[in-house]
Amino acid sequence: MNRNFLRTCAAFFLALAGISAVPAFAESEIEGTWRLVMRELPDGKKITPPGVLGLASWVKGNLNFNVVWRTPDGKLASSSTLSTYKFTDNEFSETLLFQRLVDPSQPQGGALSTSAETKSTPLDRGNGGLRFKLPFDPPVLEVQGDKMTATADGLFVDHWERIR
Repeated sequence: MNRNFLRTCAAFFLALAGISAVPAFAESEIEGTWRLVMRELPDGKKITPPGVLGLASWVKGNLNFNVVWRTPDGKLASSSTLSTYKFTDNEFSETLLFQRLVDPSQPQGGALSTSAETKSTPLDRGNGGLRFKLPFDPPVLEVQGDKMTATADGLFVDHWERIR
């Protein structure tokens, strides 16, 4: 067989393997259980547990996300999300199954959704980590190894650590 043909085939299959590995690699970078270790507020105040509590599990395309905090007047508020997710070469997609926001400081006291809607946002793989916006919530997530930040401009910067 022609050596150039063999090289071309090998390069093609290696490129194909690399393309298909990107989503799996992105998913492996976020999979696990994460604990919220600190929330920074716009005024510079830093809140740690038990003032803010959070636990998120990203496992095999399923997300279970829960955060509890106190409003400025001291009342408990919480956000819970159950969804499925998927990474492609350049996107993060989330299908919202259930979302509940309980916030006594809001006019309606919170919101409930069971829409089963799917939304996607761009995925950035710069600096050896992942960066993407959650499609249904304000935070932009940045994952670097076992550290993750969730930045919601004007609201908070949450610092998470993977606990497996």
